[in-house]
Amino acid sequence: MPVNFDGSSYANPYGANSAAGKTNTQGNVIDAVFADDSDQNVSVDDFLQLMIAQLKNQDFMNPVDDTQYITQLAQFTTMQQMQEMAYNSKTTFLTSLVGKTVVAAKIAVGGSVKRTEGVVDKISFVNNEFKFSVGDQTFDLSQIMEVKPEPKRVTE
Repeated sequence: MPVNFDGSSYANPYGANSAAGKTNTQGNVIDAVFADDSDQNVSVDDFLQLMIAQLKNQDFMNPVDDTQYITQLAQFTTMQQMQEMAYNSKTTFLTSLVGKTVVAAKIAVGGSVKRTEGVVDKISFVNNEFKFSVGDQTFDLSQIMEVKPEPKRVTE
């Protein structure tokens, strides 16, 4: 058992078995640093707050060079554009699935895999997640197992 410097017992605020890569009882991977996916997103406001904090706390006898801030802003802008590209790429991929035959799978409570094969008839964006529907079932993008090629047409 871990002990504090004063000899008292140490209680881990993140739980006794807290570590990156652990799974919870539902089998989902737990990120030890960010429990919520929305906490992983960095906004312009976050960047500006950090920059203001740096300006407030800098040593005025040895100020930070302006080029460092410009470089950081350029890197942040690049990161935002990459995030937008990833979003647009997912959107394009998902829209290309409409009308195609896919195999999607869900893991049942008992651990068995329930495969569904059919034509994607609609896509949606629900709770900041892309979803697609095959018949009356809705799936996440991560549940795609296979995208089948369109049948070859025989021309006479």
